[in-house]
Amino acid sequence: MAGADTDTHQFLRAWRRHRNKTLENVTEKIGSKVNTISGWETGNRRINLDDLARLAAIYEVSPADLLQSPEIYEQRQALGRLTSVASRLTSDQVAHLIWFSESIASSEPQPTASLPPSKGPEPPRPFRVGGRAARKQAEAECEENVVPLTVSR
Repeated sequence: MAGADTDTHQFLRAWRRHRNKTLENVTEKIGSKVNTISGWETGNRRINLDDLARLAAIYEVSPADLLQSPEIYEQRQALGRLTSVASRLTSDQVAHLIWFSESIASSEPQPTASLPPSKGPEPPRPFRVGGRAARKQAEAECEENVVPLTVSR
């Protein structure tokens, strides 16, 4: 399973350290010898699927997760949570989330108060048709949307 052409042995060591386990802790739980586990982690010894499953149980991940670095695993877990959150948002909220995420990831600090403009105009506010109140509301909305013209000569 773990050979010289893979990084499995490096991932096994990284997982043990990531979970704050010593070789001795792992050997006690697996019922193996320290040099066996050390051999898996250095690539000098092959690990079988049963032992990989036992290690995964100790580190509280799946055996497949042990075939990647803990950092990649954590990033994928976070991405899964972010995808779950994004699936419950409107398209404008997703755009803001992406903008915010990109601003965090960029080397240039972005002001948090200035969000990107939303897509499209705001939907009109509903009002009751007819009557004096409706006319006043319509006039007020028209006045809000009037842009003064300036003519320069």
